[in-house]
Amino acid sequence: MNTEDAVRDALVARAAQVEPSRDAYAQLAGRLQRPRRTSWRPARLAWAASAAVLGVVVIAIATTRSPDQGTDRGQAVATSTETAAVATPTALLPDHADALWPLSEPAGGWPSTPEGAIEDLWTAAFGTTDAQIRQTNAGYEVLRVDESGQPVQSSPPAAVAELVAVGDGWAVADLTNPQISLSGGSFETTESGFAYRPAGRAWAFEGHVTVQVFDAGGAVVAEGFVMGGGTELLPLSGSISLEGIEPGPATIVYSDRGGLGVPVWAAAERIVVPMH
Repeated sequence: MNTEDAVRDALVARAAQVEPSRDAYAQLAGRLQRPRRTSWRPARLAWAASAAVLGVVVIAIATTRSPDQGTDRGQAVATSTETAAVATPTALLPDHADALWPLSEPAGGWPSTPEGAIEDLWTAAFGTTDAQIRQTNAGYEVLRVDESGQPVQSSPPAAVAELVAVGDGWAVADLTNPQISLSGGSFETTESGFAYRPAGRAWAFEGHVTVQVFDAGGAVVAEGFVMGGGTELLPLSGSISLEGIEPGPATIVYSDRGGLGVPVWAAAERIVVPMH
């Protein structure tokens, strides 16, 4: 006897022990004749479970709409996605620990708006606010302006900033640009003293990347340049002297002045100067 035969015999033996009541057939027939109530609860639970597993709530919402509601399925998904993006346009970091501007609360308090924080950094680095700031899904884009004050629609923009809420205001958490890719750096002792050697790749006018170092109070404490590529992204070379700079957090701003003195692009990173 195989397993299938054994299971069949066990089921037959069990069924033989069951004695149905005399009115079992009447009860069953009565239940079948009762009107059935329609419930959407199981379907809703199934949709909700699917949405939780897939992580696409907007798709679940779209699929539950009936055609007579006059809403196109693709349109509903696109609208929901767009609304979510507008609600959280920037990457808000959890705290101020890694923000790069300002590094400490200014005398007048933290900048009251994201745009104000970016303008403060731009003014400190370039001595001007001749830039237009616009909010996008990627962050806040900083566009150069021409002599008439109109934004220069460069691609990419001069910089993209991410902001973090701090206190009752804002701070710049990150300032990036595709024309320079920063990957950390290292401190070193050279013949001229203590220095910082940035790591990454850059593409700038004649390969010349201007570097400014700001202390926690927002003052320029060192300036210089490093070299990247003039026609393509190439590894950065060179170092910036930090001789005489007090230990502590500092902001380094990198920029391409394009030979004209105005920033074509800019990026920044936060470092902590060690004892030296």
